[in-house]
Formats: sequence, structure tokens, C-alpha cells
Amino acid sequence: MNVEDGQPSVQSSQTRNLGIYDSRIRVLIVDDHALMRQMLSDVLALDDDIEVVARAADGPQALRIVEEVQPDVIVLDFAMPGINGIDVIQTLRKQWSRPVLMVSVHVQPSLVQWARRAGAQGYLPKLAVARALAPAIRAVCEGRPYFGENNQWSAQA
Repeated sequence: MNVEDGQPSVQSSQTRNLGIYDSRIRVLIVDDHALMRQMLSDVLALDDDIEVVARAADGPQALRIVEEVQPDVIVLDFAMPGINGIDVIQTLRKQWSRPVLMVSVHVQPSLVQWARRAGAQGYLPKLAVARALAPAIRAVCEGRPYFGENNQWSAQA
């Protein structure tokens, strides 16, 4: 996988045209920390049914490239400088209806509720990413909400 931050993968654009022959879930990762973007990509590289098609370092960059890469799911950091994850979701909702999985170090129920009201289909603590990122992406891609590993925040959100 050859994904540069802010640049869509050339291979993924060709793969997308294969339709039913390629059932991989196409993911855009948005996080302001380069190490976290790399770690999320590395975790997802372990799953054959998920492909990271691009990474963005901030909200404006994500908004610019989402139209070009047309991901199936956006994995989006909650707290970023400038345009935070909530603002990105609200902007995306005006023109894009695919699922967003919010990831954050913050696990307060009020923030989970805020993300859900803004339009996030899922919320995952960064501490749970290694074991739960792929299942969370699959869930939101299938239209199922994912709010914590056992959906512990579903009733609250």
C-alpha cells in the first residue's frame, strides 16, 4: 500500500473500478498526529478486507480529498487544531452521506453524544484501536452504530 499523507493511493483509484471483484472497505484516516495516522494505517494493513486509500493531517485537507478518493468510511480524530472533528462531520453531512468513525483519547459520554448528534456513526477510544478498529469500521460500513467495544455508549449517545 502506497499512501502518502494527503494524497490518494493511485492503486486504490484503479481498484475502486473493479466493483464487485473488490469488496475491500476504503478508508480515509484523518488525524493531526503523523504517528497516529501511521499507526492506524498499520493496524488496518493487517486486514485484507480494509484498504487505507488516503490520510489527511487536518480537517481542511480531509474535506479537499474526500471527493477525490470517495472512501467508504472516514476514521476521524475528534480533537484537531483549527477545524475539529465535529466541524468536519457537519461540513461533510451537507454533501456526503457515508459513515464516519470518530476516534479520540477523550471518552467522556458527553463528547460521545456530541459526536453522535453531529452525525458520527461510531466512536472509538484510541486506547482500543489496536483490537477494535477493524470491527468498528466494518460495523459502521454495514450501517450499524459502534459506540464503544460493547456499544456501552449507545444508550447515552
